[in-house]
Amino acid sequence: MRNTTTYSPKFVSTIAALSLCVSSAVADHPDNNWQINVGNHSGSNNTNGGTTTISPSGQWGMIKVDKKNGSNTTITSLLINSGTINGANQIINIRGPVYIPTITNKGVLNGNKNGSNQGNSQSNSNSQGVVEVQGNATIANFINEGTIESLNKGGDAIHIGSSATMTLTNTNTGVIKSSSTGGDAIHIWGNNAKIINQGTIESNNRGVNFQDTKSGNSNHTLENSGLIKAKHAAVYIGAVSTNKNGIDLLRNTGTLISENSHAIAVYNCGSANNCDNNNAAGIKTLENSGLIKGKQDGIHIEFANNGNLSSIGTINNTGTITAEEGAGIKIANSGGKTKITGQIKVDGVIQGKTAGIINEGQLGSKEGGDVLVIGSNGRIEGVVKNESGGTLKGNITNNGSHELAIDNQGKTGNNTVIKNNGSGEIKIKDWKLENRDGNGNLKTVQFEGNGNITLEKLTISEGDTDVTKVANAIQGSKKAEAVAHTQVQTSGGNGAVTITGDLLRGLVANIDGSKTAAAALNRTLITTATARATFLDSV
Repeated sequence: MRNTTTYSPKFVSTIAALSLCVSSAVADHPDNNWQINVGNHSGSNNTNGGTTTISPSGQWGMIKVDKKNGSNTTITSLLINSGTINGANQIINIRGPVYIPTITNKGVLNGNKNGSNQGNSQSNSNSQGVVEVQGNATIANFINEGTIESLNKGGDAIHIGSSATMTLTNTNTGVIKSSSTGGDAIHIWGNNAKIINQGTIESNNRGVNFQDTKSGNSNHTLENSGLIKAKHAAVYIGAVSTNKNGIDLLRNTGTLISENSHAIAVYNCGSANNCDNNNAAGIKTLENSGLIKGKQDGIHIEFANNGNLSSIGTINNTGTITAEEGAGIKIANSGGKTKITGQIKVDGVIQGKTAGIINEGQLGSKEGGDVLVIGSNGRIEGVVKNESGGTLKGNITNNGSHELAIDNQGKTGNNTVIKNNGSGEIKIKDWKLENRDGNGNLKTVQFEGNGNITLEKLTISEGDTDVTKVANAIQGSKKAEAVAHTQVQTSGGNGAVTITGDLLRGLVANIDGSKTAAAALNRTLITTATARATFLDSV
């Protein structure tokens, strides 16, 4: 038979005989057992198997394992069967090295701001959680079917500390909540954490906050089929020291909402000031079939200070990614340090007020591969923008029935293929042609597929573009259709040369004699005429 110890009011006299006062003296000595000080329930359980069960009814107190050193020890599972435990913070406080098979909460753990004056000897520290796991502690399964809430300023509901490992399941009846200012619902500094949310996670700060320490690489998993709602980021990933912090898999089939910020935010250093060049933060795979909704951006990738890299590998969206004020997805300006390295697959909706997707960093990493694929059921509402500081390294394919708008002002690979196999039109608002080398050769854009593609505007450099080579820069089976009404403009010069007209009906060079030499004027007139003839022959 399993070894089971139950603490309840009718066993007060028995428990009193086993009483262990939770004091600073106890905290200074390692203990392999549960130390329980919850109202009338005081004692310890020193068995190595079975389950320790308590059923409190509104008492103040804490449940504790304090093993500061020595070898890893397995202790009993813990069941809070019902009722309420009030306290300041650290109502459940575990310090390793210990292994605990299961902790189950079916009651209410209430981290009240007045708890330090109600029988809980722990101080009201901003760094503490209602559930605190520290050191080399491992909790194989933490199951929350009840409520865990922090009301303390800066206090987290659950805090997984340095070197700790835990699998946390918040069931469909579970609530994990931080109602305080500055506290997270779940704050993770540990090496490995798997978070499964089927219930509700709420916070006045961040919902689930993945951070890092100096103790090796961290790999985490978040699977949400419930609700994660926060004033700031619903899910936040940030590294604050000399290592890498990442989520291997973020799978959302539920709802992620930020009321004031980004629903998912990836910052390699967060707001820390002690970052260095070895930092990295990111998500390897992001799968969404639910709702990701941000006040600013739906998904936001950025770096702080001098950090090394913030990235997402692959995004597979069959749900909705939306932003009230910003972009559905934004890769913020970074000097090449923010990236989506793999592919964005859209079989759902990506939308934003300013744009569907904004790239100021790097979108894609493999030339010749697809970086953006819109499926038959997918659509992007709002333009896909590659800004002047951004790099688009890969191809774009549309298989959908909705319009896809593209605006490229940044850098691209040597050859970018834009393919439309869908019934929805691809409208390229502007495409900036870049020089490929010092000989005037241009990077190419290739139009393919069965659907309509329209290039509304083509931008070339005024100062160093050989206009005769523009024809070779536009390729593919759809190029004649795409450039039928394309306007050509210059950029990057002093305004000496402006071009009007279009590629099929002819280009007209307008020269400001006060800004250019006679030789430049002569060369421009010759190359303009040659370019028109060459392009007409090619299409």
